[in-house]
Formats: sequence, structure tokens, C-alpha cells
Amino acid sequence: MQSVAQKVDLNKVKFIVVTTDGVNMRKAPNTNSTKLVTEWLTDGEGCDSRSYPVWSDTRKQKDYSRGPANPYTGQTLPVIGETSEWYKVIYWDFVEGSFVVYISKKFCHETSLVNWFSRNTYTVIHGGPYAGWTIIDNSDPENGDEYIIGRLVNGMMVYSASCTDKYSDLSNLLTNGLTTLTREQFNTLFKKRDKLLINYRTASAGEGTFEVDASSLPY
Repeated sequence: MQSVAQKVDLNKVKFIVVTTDGVNMRKAPNTNSTKLVTEWLTDGEGCDSRSYPVWSDTRKQKDYSRGPANPYTGQTLPVIGETSEWYKVIYWDFVEGSFVVYISKKFCHETSLVNWFSRNTYTVIHGGPYAGWTIIDNSDPENGDEYIIGRLVNGMMVYSASCTDKYSDLSNLLTNGLTTLTREQFNTLFKKRDKLLINYRTASAGEGTFEVDASSLPY
């Protein structure tokens, strides 16, 4: 069972980078605690048809197999708490969502956050009623014009996965910086959900993603 998305102070979140293979992610800050594992179903041809993380103390589904669930060496994770020996971090799975896990400080170190840059084009609005919000051009030849509305917070890109819309006039959108839209229209684009996604980049590695409760966004 996945964890509930956490409310996080995005201005205080910090990051770690994993330095060792095979590191366990645990439910509590001790080595006897429940571990996060991977559960998967194998089809008749020996291929994994579905896999996802679960806690080791949950009941295994019939015909499913289990194995380790470990972050890879170099993976970065957001820290939301810590003890003298453990980091409390968010581990995000695309299918199952957020898990709050503990990782021993022996197997990771802190890394600095750098301003997030997308491989796609994005425009930051610097003034007016939408200052601080961004428009990401997520267009491609097959689907046409598509834009994600988000906000830069502490160098991280915060957005809702449902917050997309299609426009036929890219130049008008980027040139006017949404000033042609009313507040009601803008809020319709940025549909408030119970969860938001965060894209980030650290000095140690490339981009990463995690999920937070929608109340984490400072409007």
C-alpha cells in the first residue's frame, strides 16, 4: 500500500545522493524495520508483466514474486526529516505513488540543489498577477501543442500532472505570458489536485521527480 503524499516545506527540503548499491529503504529508522521490496507478476513467457514496490510485511499476492527494492547508486532523493543516523526521504514510484522511507546515513551524502532546467522550452512570468508561474512547452509532432502550467519554488518545478492544455497559438501564449487570461481561466488551467509533482536537479546528478500534497505549494 502506498503512502499518502506528504505536506513538505519546499523552501527547506534538501537532497541526498545514494553512494552504494543494494541499500535498503525501511519503514522506521532501524535495521530491524520493515523493508521496501519489489513485487512482480511473470507472464507465461518469463517476462515481468507488472512490478511495483510494496512493504515486506504486507501479504504477497498469489502467483507474484518478490525481490529487493533498492535505489540505484547516484540516485537523488528529497529529505523531509532525519535522525542522527538516518534520513527520512520520499521515494516516488510512477505507478504506486509516494513512500516515506528511511535510509542509513552510512550509504549516502547530502548534495546541493541547483536551479531546474527542462530539456523543453519554458517561460517564467516575471511580473503581473501570474509572477513566478511558468509555462512549459511540452509539444511534439504527433500530439501538437501542449503546455504544462507550473511554478518555480526554490529552484524546483512544481506542477500538477493534470495541468495541461492545448493551444494552437504558441507565440501568443509565450509573448503575452498568460496576461490575456482571466484569473478564473488561469485557475482552470492549473487544476488543483490532492497531489503535485516536483521536478528538481542537483549538483550530483541529473533530474529527479517526487510527489507532495497539494497544500505544499505556496500560492
